[in-house]
Amino acid sequence: HTGAVQAVDLKEIDYSITTGAEPEGGLEAYKIYMEEHLRFPAGDSISNREVVVLQFNVDAEGTISSIATLRSPDNQFTEVAIKLLEQGPSWNPARDENGNTDDVVRMRIVFKR
Repeated sequence: HTGAVQAVDLKEIDYSITTGAEPEGGLEAYKIYMEEHLRFPAGDSISNREVVVLQFNVDAEGTISSIATLRSPDNQFTEVAIKLLEQGPSWNPARDENGNTDDVVRMRIVFKR
């Protein structure tokens, strides 16, 4: 029997362990915050379910910036979603092998009656 020996070049393996940015208190607590504070825009009485998808940066200090709307039924829903994000719990920055780092977060906010 001759066994094949395979060489592994360690330089090709990325050992950096990164944790993404997340809200202080964790995602479960953030979800509860959203559910408790999420309100349909004033004057909207016809929608039963709408989805807003936001993308934003969380820098190494945990500061949110560059909020972009990837999906929204209209500006009123976008404004409510962004206001909730800005007034909500602080964010903990992402981490890699060198410490805190910038991250891009995509968040789906579902309005339900």
